[in-house]
Amino acid sequence: MLSRNIALKGLTGRYIPINTSKTCFRQFHVNSFLCRIAKGPYKGKNKKNETDTTKSTNPISFFEEPNSKNPRNRERKFVSRAGLFSPETDISDDIIAIKRNSALRFLFSKECEKRCNFVGVPTSFFTKHIRDFVFKSKNEKIPRLSIKSYRIALDRDGSDVGESLVMNSFFEYLATVSQNELPRFHKLRSICDLRNIHNFFPNARKLNRKIIMHVGPTNSGKTYQALKRLQEAKSGIYCSPLRLLAHEVYTRMNDSGKPCELITGEDRRPPTAGIMFKDEVTDSSGTAVIPMVSSTIEMVNVLRSFEVAVIDEIQMLQDTQRGFGWTTALLGLQASEIHLCGEETAVPIIKKIFSKTNEDVEVNVYERLSKLTVADSSIKENWKKVKEGDCIVSFSRKGIFEIKNQIEKKTNHKCAVIYGGLPPENRSKQAEIFNDPTSGYNVLVASDAVGMGLNLKIKRIIFESLKKFDGHSFRSLSVSQTKQIGGRAGRYNVGYDMGVVTTFKESEMPKLKSMMSAVPDHISAAGILPPTELLERISYSFPNEPLSSVATAFSDLASYTDEYFMCDIKGQRFTLDLIAHENLSLRQFYTFMYAPVSHRDETCVQMASRFAKFLASNTECRVCNVMNIPTASPKTKTELLFHFSNVFTDTEKAIECKNALEDLIQKGLK
Repeated sequence: MLSRNIALKGLTGRYIPINTSKTCFRQFHVNSFLCRIAKGPYKGKNKKNETDTTKSTNPISFFEEPNSKNPRNRERKFVSRAGLFSPETDISDDIIAIKRNSALRFLFSKECEKRCNFVGVPTSFFTKHIRDFVFKSKNEKIPRLSIKSYRIALDRDGSDVGESLVMNSFFEYLATVSQNELPRFHKLRSICDLRNIHNFFPNARKLNRKIIMHVGPTNSGKTYQALKRLQEAKSGIYCSPLRLLAHEVYTRMNDSGKPCELITGEDRRPPTAGIMFKDEVTDSSGTAVIPMVSSTIEMVNVLRSFEVAVIDEIQMLQDTQRGFGWTTALLGLQASEIHLCGEETAVPIIKKIFSKTNEDVEVNVYERLSKLTVADSSIKENWKKVKEGDCIVSFSRKGIFEIKNQIEKKTNHKCAVIYGGLPPENRSKQAEIFNDPTSGYNVLVASDAVGMGLNLKIKRIIFESLKKFDGHSFRSLSVSQTKQIGGRAGRYNVGYDMGVVTTFKESEMPKLKSMMSAVPDHISAAGILPPTELLERISYSFPNEPLSSVATAFSDLASYTDEYFMCDIKGQRFTLDLIAHENLSLRQFYTFMYAPVSHRDETCVQMASRFAKFLASNTECRVCNVMNIPTASPKTKTELLFHFSNVFTDTEKAIECKNALEDLIQKGLK
C-alpha cells in the first residue's frame, strides 16, 4: 500500500489513499493523470518567443544550437517518459474509453466557450447541450467518438487527437439540435462543407480517368512497373513523397531521353541540356510545355493535363501532417491514367473514395522479389556484433551519431549516415559511399528515411528501438512502418538476395517477430486540409480576427464524410501567429501558412519571420540579408521555401549558398 501511495505522490505531489486492488490502481492511475497529458506538451495559444526575432536586422547563423532551456522541451520530455500513447493492439476498450472521456473534459473549458462564441454559438446554448452530448458520447451514440473510431484516431494522430475531434463532433451535434436557431453558426458551417470535396476539382471530374493500383510489400517491383508506363507516355507526372525520389526520377527520365523538369519546394530544374523534344506537348491554352514533370506531392500541379500520372507511397494519405497532399493529387490530377503505388492496406479506402467519383479501380498485387527473414536473436546490445552490410535504424538524430561513434570506436567499420534532415544530394552521396565496396564505409546508420527512395545494399536491418518519438510522446512503430523499414534488407538485384531483420535489444525480438508476421490494418480515412479558396471566403466573416483563429474555426466547423479526416493544423496556426503583425494579403498569408516552418527550430522560425517582413514591405530580399554561411562543418541544417520571386530575387546566390552548405554537411558526416 505504501509503495503505491509513493508512486502516486511522485506524480501528484500528495498522497492519495486508494483501493489496493491492482485493477483499481491501474484504472485510477490512468483516469487521474491521462487528461493532464492527453493533449501533448503544448496547450492553448502559441506564445511568442521571448526574443522578438522580427526586430533584429542581423543575418541568422544557420547552425545555432537549439535552446535546450525552452520550457516546452522540458515538458515534452516528461510526456515522452509517460509513453501512454503507443498504438498497442492490447490496449483495452476501457482504456480507450478513459482517454476519450478525458478529452471530453475540454468541452467544459474556457477555450471551448471562446471557440463556440467565435462562430456564433452563445454560452447559454452550448452549455445547455454539453451534458447531453457527453452522455451520448459515452454511450456510443456519437459515431466519431465511439470506442472503435477513437482507437483508430489515436493510432493515427496520437495524443493530439482529442481536442480537435471533440470540437468537430460537438459542432456537428449542435447543427442537428439547432436547425432553426444560430443563423451565423449555420452560415459558417455551410462555407466549411467538405462532404463533396471531390467536386472542388471540376476539370478532373470531366475526365474518364483510369485508376491503376500497384500494391505489394517493399522490394516487389510495383513502382518499377508504374514508372515503366510513365516512361512510355507522351506526357506525365511523377508525384513523390520525398525530394530525393523526385530527383531520382528526374535524372532517370532525362537519362532515358525524356525531357523532364524537377519541381520541389526548394528546387526547380529544367531538363538536362541537350535533350531533344521529339513530340511537342502543349497545355490547354496551346502553350508548349515540358512533357515530363517530377514533383514532390505538395507541389503537384492539378491545373495541367497529363497522359499518365504516378503517385508513389499512396498509403501516406493517412499521414496527419502531409496526407492532404496525396488526397489532393488523387482527386485533382488531370490525367487519363493514374497509377498508385504503395501498400495493399490502401486498396479499400481508394475504392471507397473513387466510388464517389464513379471511377473504376484496377488493382495489381505484387509479391516480394527476394527472401526476408527475422533473425533468431538480437545483437544483444553489443555493437561489436555489427557486420558489413548492416543498417542500424535509430529515430533520433543525436542517437544516430552516438551509434556511429560507438561502432567506429569498437569495431573496424566506418559508418555512412542517412536521416531525414539531410538534403537529397547529401543523402545520395552517403548512399553512394555505402554501396561502393571500395569506399571503406560498409555500415549504415540511418533513421526511417531509409524506408523510402534509396536503393541500398543492405543485408541486415537492426532496429535500435521499436518506438519512435512523434513530437508528443513515444509511440510504438506500426506494423506497416516496421515492415516498410525492415523490408529494405535484401533488395532484389542490389547487393544481397536475402534480407535479415533483427533488434538491438533481445527484449524486443518477440515484438519484432509478431509485427513482421502481422497483417496491417486497412487505412480507414484520407487526410484533407481546408482549401485556400474557402479559407479566404470564411476570413471575410472575421475581418478583425487573427487568421490562426479563423483556421481553427474552419477545422472545428468542417463537415466531411467518413472517408476523410482533417489533418493537424497546429503547425499552420503557429505560422499564421508568427507573421500576424505583417501587412500581407490573405493569399500571401495562406501561402505562408502551408510553408513547412518547423516551430521547434528557432532558426527556421526566425528566417520565416524575416521573409514575411521583406514580403510585406515589398523590398528585395537577398541571401546576405537573412543568413551567413558558416566556415566549419555544421551540426544542424534548416531549409525554407522561396515562393515570391519578385521579392526573393537572389536565386543564383541562393543556389550557391545551398551547394556550399551541402559540401559542409558532407564534410561534417565523415
